[in-house]
Amino acid sequence: MTTPKFLELVCTRRDAICGGSTAVAGIALSSLAGCGPAASLPQDVVVDVATHPQLSKDGGLYAVPPADSGAPVNIWVYRQAKNDFIAFSGKCPHQGCDVGNPNSFGFTCPCHGSQFTRDGTVTRGPAMRDLPRYDTSLDGTKLTIISAG
Repeated sequence: MTTPKFLELVCTRRDAICGGSTAVAGIALSSLAGCGPAASLPQDVVVDVATHPQLSKDGGLYAVPPADSGAPVNIWVYRQAKNDFIAFSGKCPHQGCDVGNPNSFGFTCPCHGSQFTRDGTVTRGPAMRDLPRYDTSLDGTKLTIISAG
């Protein structure tokens, strides 16, 4: 019995990382930017949801700019329901491009056309994951976006 070649990568680095073409490549490269959870923030970010009218109704979105968060792109805060908010990065998990501002449907990545709903859920690739989320905590009207570091 001949021993088969164990692994020959003929895919691009991006395919190996985001496509999960092999378990070994996926495990070894999963910590690289663009495919994992949202990048760590230098510190917690506090948003007073009462001061942002767009967060006064379900489905509302507010962009926390990089100058206020320390993140490389906007952090989006989305109101799912009363007292139920999520926060996610505006960085596409496919190759790390800034998805920019949403339209009425949601976000479209300008680099390769991935689409995401207003809550950051992926609906069309090549991205295979939702926009990376941050943990949050609500105390009254103060929403804390929690740094992972």
